[in-house]
Amino acid sequence: MKRQRIALQVAAGLLILHGLAHLAGQIAGSPAPANPTEAQLLQLMTSYRFDVGGVQRTTQDIVLGFSLSYPILLLLWAALLLIVVRVLPPMLLARVAFVSTVACAFLFGIGMRRFPLPPTILFGLTLVALAFACRPAKAELG
Repeated sequence: MKRQRIALQVAAGLLILHGLAHLAGQIAGSPAPANPTEAQLLQLMTSYRFDVGGVQRTTQDIVLGFSLSYPILLLLWAALLLIVVRVLPPMLLARVAFVSTVACAFLFGIGMRRFPLPPTILFGLTLVALAFACRPAKAELG
């Protein structure tokens, strides 16, 4: 297999791992509050409702909605990479890899500032794999 295609498949595999790990964490649920302050915060997040775009939601509703959307989008991204790696020529794959690299670089940057370590590491590894796929080898161009 060609280096560019392998790099994209590795990136897709890392995105799948990332998505499934996040989904598993969601299914496992949150740990019990460690102290009264955390218990009060959790109680407010799950009970206090406010208007968001014309509907009543809690902060926990919003967090859970985004948290469930996150792995779905990662798995979709991986699926699209696995599809294009089979059908696109190397120059178009390089463009897909470039766009994915830019997106992943932003996600890695956000992760460095806002995410726990595991997703940040996975975005970093995915970023490296995608960067390798940005430029096809000369032999792959012919």
